[in-house]
Amino acid sequence: MIARNFLLFCMMAGLLLALAGVVTRPAGAELPTGVLARVGTQELRLADYQRTINGLQAERRAPLDASARKQVLDRMIDEYLLLEHARRLDLAREVPALRKQLVDQVLEVLRAQARSMEPDETQLEKFYAENRAYFANGQGADAMLPESIREVVVREWQRRTAEDLLRDLLLELRREIPVQVREAGL
Repeated sequence: MIARNFLLFCMMAGLLLALAGVVTRPAGAELPTGVLARVGTQELRLADYQRTINGLQAERRAPLDASARKQVLDRMIDEYLLLEHARRLDLAREVPALRKQLVDQVLEVLRAQARSMEPDETQLEKFYAENRAYFANGQGADAMLPESIREVVVREWQRRTAEDLLRDLLLELRREIPVQVREAGL
């Protein structure tokens, strides 16, 4: 009887501790395929870890042993922890230089995305026709050789595509993230 009550007590205590988050499941028990670790709500993808390992091996020109691989994983987890701490400290808002760097980086990602896009000839001709005055007056493109004109038009198309990507991203973020503005503060 005492053993049964003790067992029941242990089961209840375990359940309460689990519900309170004191007892956790073994690491990796619920990680999705392709996820190596979860740090808070952030998932460390196996592909990112492997890319880091490959980069270090290429740099060292030698494979990493198990200890070095563990150090890489620990370092990546530490970075995620520090990023979470920075988020909690609201550093992106509190440190203007950091906020500027983050915004600049987002803009650069959009520019790189636009640079990787190559318009087809139909898009290019349409874009050039719609913006002929810009190229004739602002860039003097009409006086250039046809290939030079094409390069200028492609570059401008990519610049404006980056602007469109930014506009679309901001519209999407405004739909997803609540924004409240105090009217009297304007």
